[in-house]
Formats: sequence, structure tokens, C-alpha cells
Amino acid sequence: MTVEPSQIDARIREYIRRDIQDSRASSRHNDLDTVRCGLGEIVDGLSTNITQKDVQGLAARVKRRKRATSNDLIRLSKAFMRNSENITTFMRIPGAINVVIKEFTGQDVDLRFWATECLCNLSLGDDFCCEKITLLAGSYLLAYVKNSNKHLARLCLWVLCNLVSGGGKPLKILLSQEIVKELISVVQDDYDDNIKNESLNCLELIVSHEEQILSDSDNQIIVNAVTEEKNPETLGGIQLLYRYLSGKEFRLTDEASLVKIVDFCWSYLTNYPPKAPNRDIALGFVLYSIRILANLTSVQEEAATVLIHRFSGSGEILSDVINRLVEATKQDEVNKELLWFIGSLHNSPFPAVRYYLERDNLAHNSKFPLMTQL
Repeated sequence: MTVEPSQIDARIREYIRRDIQDSRASSRHNDLDTVRCGLGEIVDGLSTNITQKDVQGLAARVKRRKRATSNDLIRLSKAFMRNSENITTFMRIPGAINVVIKEFTGQDVDLRFWATECLCNLSLGDDFCCEKITLLAGSYLLAYVKNSNKHLARLCLWVLCNLVSGGGKPLKILLSQEIVKELISVVQDDYDDNIKNESLNCLELIVSHEEQILSDSDNQIIVNAVTEEKNPETLGGIQLLYRYLSGKEFRLTDEASLVKIVDFCWSYLTNYPPKAPNRDIALGFVLYSIRILANLTSVQEEAATVLIHRFSGSGEILSDVINRLVEATKQDEVNKELLWFIGSLHNSPFPAVRYYLERDNLAHNSKFPLMTQL
């Protein structure tokens, strides 16, 4: 038995996508400012007033020469950023994009970097443009994410974020190239924290799409990666899990995954404080865990049953766990989430929950301090 989710779910998913994209755009500009020097600064002045005719001429020239200079790539990159018409003009020149890809996959490190920035701005184009980039460069982008050059790796992740954000064929192609597996491996291994965060951003964009596009294998990879992570030091994993479940409207058909998620979140509520670098992150684990459990148990009977079974045959009751958590955290934000959780359970139509509440009246047994505002 399931319950229809709130009508604001789609708006939440759209907010998530926009939030990630805005954060990525800000980070991208800041990062590029730290690596632009010399030629880049000179070309900045030359590219200020670049026109569509200039773009057409540049595209024809690189196609004719079958190579592109740093100057060419920087000017094209800035032109693509200025407006979408420049992107359209460039894509109308058959073979021009192949030259950019050639420099991207070539041996010259500097040209590869500028070609990647060029692709990053080019990937702001329409579906046809993104599909072309994905077909020609998708596998290279995934490989370069693990490159020792951190600036290059981050640029590649920004390109991938642009490609997956629109969904459609580019995303399907990247999924067939095992983008989920590759990015999860980055998150799990000993990579730079910025690279890990960008990988998580890309994964969040993937899982926030409404259509069920992930394979069974990808679903298991995500759930296992988050729930089996030992002593995580950031909220990236559990935040990814929350957005993954939001994209699925908190419905899971795989019972094994459902049990793993319920147990994973429940452990943060019963073992507070968890191992974490600081109190804010520890509280973050608790808040996300409450939200995940509350949403899962409100729309899916199987999730509610799994949670209630945690108290079967034991002397512990849910209200005791809640009271300990309230006392340990002493945070209004946690109390608000717990109150919403309790209210959701008391309004539950599921028999297992109704039966449990006869034994443990959460509204009566849970004790909350006076809060200044709700």
C-alpha cells in the first residue's frame, strides 16, 4: 500500500536542480579566475565584442586547419558564454566541434584545458549540442574526472553536470557509459574534497530527474555506497540519498534496499552523537535521517512496517528514542522535524503503525521543551 506524495514534490526536485546549478556556476567562475593568466587575460579583451560572424569565421578556420590554438579556444569559449546564438552558429559548421574534441583528447596539456573550458560553455547549448558532446567526448570526460590535474577534473565535472541536467539522450548515453559507477568511485576513493563534492553535485542532478532512468544496478550502487560508508565526514552521502529518494517520491520496490536505508537512518537516531568532524555535521545526519524516515513511512507501508518491527519483542519504544534525542541535541530544528515525524505516524493509515500507537502513544509520551517558534 502506498500513499500519494505531496504535490510540492516536483517543485522540490526543481529547486534542488536549480540550487545545484547556481552553486556550480558560482564555483566555476571562482575557480577559473584562479587559473586564468597570461594568454587568457590578453584574450579577455579581444573577446569582449565577439560577434556571430566572428564565431563563424573561427569555426571555419579551425575546421580548415584541423587544429585550434589556445587563442581560438579561449575566444570561442567566451563567445559561447555570451549568448546561445554563438553556440548555434558554431554548431552549424560541420566538423568544427570535432576539432575542439581533438584538442580535448590530445597530448598538449594547455590545449586540453582550454578545450575543456570551451566544451563547458558549449554544453550550455540545446539538446542537439549536448548530445553531440556526449557522443564524442562522454567517455573521455568520465576518464578525466580522475585526472591528477584538479582544475581539469573539475571542468570535466562541470561539463558532465551541464550534460545531465537536461536529461534526455545525453543523460541516457552517460548512464550507458556507467557515469553513476564512475562518480561513486570518485566519492568513495581518496580524491580531492572539491572533486568529491562536484561528483556528488552531478549525482544529485542525475537522481533528481523525475523519470525512472536508473538501472537496477545503478540503484543498488547508490544505496550501497551511502549506507555502507564508514564514518562519513561530510553530509554529501546522506544528502545524495535524500535527493535520490525524493526523485523516486520515496517509493522503493527493492525490499533489501528499503531495509538498508531504514536501518542506516535509524542508527543515527539511536546512536547520537555519531562520529563526525563537528556538531553541525552530526546534527545534519540526524535531520536528514528523520526526514528520510518520515517521508518513507508516510508513503510506503513496507517502510513503516520495517521501522515498527525494530521495536517488536524489545523493551525499547519509539517515544524513548525520541525523548533521548530531544535531550541530547537540544535543537529546535531537530524538535520540529521530530514533531512532523510524530504527526505523520499518528495520521498513518497503515495497520502496523496504528497497532503500534495503541502501545506507544507518541503524542502523549514524547516530551518536548517549549520552542520559541515553529
